[in-house]
Amino acid sequence: MKYRVQVRSQVKDFLDTLATAPRRRLKIAIRALEVESGDRLALRERLAGYYRLRIGGYRLIFRYLPGRVIECVFANERSLIYHLFEREMLERLRHEDYGVSAGGDPTTEETPGKYRRTSVKKRRKLGSKKSSRSR
Repeated sequence: MKYRVQVRSQVKDFLDTLATAPRRRLKIAIRALEVESGDRLALRERLAGYYRLRIGGYRLIFRYLPGRVIECVFANERSLIYHLFEREMLERLRHEDYGVSAGGDPTTEETPGKYRRTSVKKRRKLGSKKSSRSR
């Protein structure tokens, strides 16, 4: 059975930052989610309820919604995605706990390209000791 795939603005903005070949691979992988294809894995602990899709050196976080819908929530490089996504989710939960309005329903709120890819040179300048190629 097929699912309908929804893509949030952060994922679209991230795709716009990529070169043609990786962008094409991610788009093909997103389309393949319609039939639940690809290297998928359920996330645990604080990210329970979300799943990741592995696409080379990139990861896509998605979740299942009622009505046979898959929502692509967040995409980034493998080395950054879990930290950035967890931070964003904790921030949303904090807003909910304290009753602070975050611009609407936090489950449908769009993140307008808040997290973009950072070049290796810029990460080094910012103090990160790992390069994107280290394993």
